[in-house]
Amino acid sequence: MNNAHENGNGYFASLKAAMSPYRKRLAFGLTTAALFAGLDALGPLLLRFAIDSLRENQPLFWLYLFSGLIIVIAAISGVFRFYMRNVVIGVSRWIESDYRYKFFKKLLRLSPTFFDNHHTGDLMARATEDVERVRMVSGPGLLYLTSTAMTLVFSAAMMFYLDLKLGLLVLILAPLVGGAVLGVASMLHRANLAQQEAYGDLTSHVQENITGIRVIKSFVRETYESNKFKSVCERYLHKSLDVAKIQALFMPLLMALIGSGVLCILWIGGKRVVSGAISLGDFIAFMGYLSLMTWPMIALGWVTHLYQRGKASHHRLS
Repeated sequence: MNNAHENGNGYFASLKAAMSPYRKRLAFGLTTAALFAGLDALGPLLLRFAIDSLRENQPLFWLYLFSGLIIVIAAISGVFRFYMRNVVIGVSRWIESDYRYKFFKKLLRLSPTFFDNHHTGDLMARATEDVERVRMVSGPGLLYLTSTAMTLVFSAAMMFYLDLKLGLLVLILAPLVGGAVLGVASMLHRANLAQQEAYGDLTSHVQENITGIRVIKSFVRETYESNKFKSVCERYLHKSLDVAKIQALFMPLLMALIGSGVLCILWIGGKRVVSGAISLGDFIAFMGYLSLMTWPMIALGWVTHLYQRGKASHHRLS
């Protein structure tokens, strides 16, 4: 079953076809995600106006106004957050059901020889765990990819608006983070594929032993099967630990790169505030947008992980 759609193009084509019946609902959900990101990006800008109004000894009315606007925007963005999650993740459940139904129909069309060469437990793992992993790409993966990408775009645009030099510094540092994400993602894909194969072997072994428990007991094969199952469990454990090690590597590496970038911007930005090149409000707003970009960078790593897991699972379902 692994001879079709093995490359990335086939993977995307399959996902696109699965999403097609729900494109209107997905469009609505992703639009609310973009609106949520846009409203979220207004927060640091309003904070900048509030801080600069205090420094310029303006009436407290402006402080109250900007504070009230921040609260209103937070409430509206909360509504958009609800709809984007409810709609997009809800659609992903329909896509999951469609994938599972199509997979079962495909099984019914296959020849008996295929089932002689594939264990029942492995096929069950594909119909459950692998389908769920593909769903995660079409639901949470797509949702967070859209919202984080829009947040990055809005935040980057506002950074350049507030201070061109600091914005260029962020632009220089960003490829370091992107390169780290892509490097780890490649390792993660290979590890996830091996883990899923080991999981299929594990479920197959359990299913076969439960089905043939009477035969095992009749021929006193409990010790043999127990040792064999221990070996299968250890293989799955090692493959899972490989995935865990790569995941554990990703976050410290990403946070170290982000932390180093923040330190540079604090140093250079602080000097620009002292010299009068930018106002304190501008700098605080800039740091606010940098903070907004931190989560999308982390989320993109998580989305990349979902994508690689989904690709490995799609490879097994195809």
